[in-house]
Amino acid sequence: MRNLVAALVAVALLSGMAQRSPESYALSQTALVQLGDAPRLYLARPDSGLEALDLRSGRLLWRTKQASFPIMVREDRLLALMPIPPGKDGWRLAILSARSGRVLTTLPVWGQGSGVGVVGGGLGSMTTMWSVSRGGWDYVVWRAVMTPFSPVLTPPPRPGYTKTGAARVDLARGTLVPVDEQFPSADLPVQTDRQMGYSLGPFEVEGLTVLARVQRDDPQTMRILLRRTRGATALPDVELCHVP
Repeated sequence: MRNLVAALVAVALLSGMAQRSPESYALSQTALVQLGDAPRLYLARPDSGLEALDLRSGRLLWRTKQASFPIMVREDRLLALMPIPPGKDGWRLAILSARSGRVLTTLPVWGQGSGVGVVGGGLGSMTTMWSVSRGGWDYVVWRAVMTPFSPVLTPPPRPGYTKTGAARVDLARGTLVPVDEQFPSADLPVQTDRQMGYSLGPFEVEGLTVLARVQRDDPQTMRILLRRTRGATALPDVELCHVP
């Protein structure tokens, strides 16, 4: 359900950023939308492959097992995470042709991949990877949050930890340079209400402060609302859907 909210919010609101605007938006770790004249949806497959769909027709454009997760798109180039070979450490990124799925460039191994777990959730762990456009550059960021888990009570509990890293990427030149810069988490704050549902945010979009709220008027139906303010002025709510 949270993926649905994120998708609707992205399509409804996100339209661009100063200096270097993103050309794609992640709906989840496994789904990336490319906007423009030829909109596409890039999906991670259960068999660790990657595929591209035409958003207007739903037609499958290509499918490959050389890449696993879509990260970002610039024009006709797709940055994707490649499968990590067993026993190897570090992230392996590649630049693919967004039109055919062919690997154009394999980037240098970087960061910690298999050492902290692959992208996704595990028992007591969650690893995410996302793109950021800032100051005229594109960056790829990874963050692994580890919470030791044991079915046996072992006082005192082992402390958890977080590992993270970032690199500047240039899809046109096929380069990757690790950086020491810090980036905020891509996860939106989640506020829960046992009776009313939950909300995502608040977050900022072009001068608006927005809260995406999943509201339950009764046990059988659900509404997704955008609550918006500009400074101290409250704007009318936008209802994205009202479904069983």
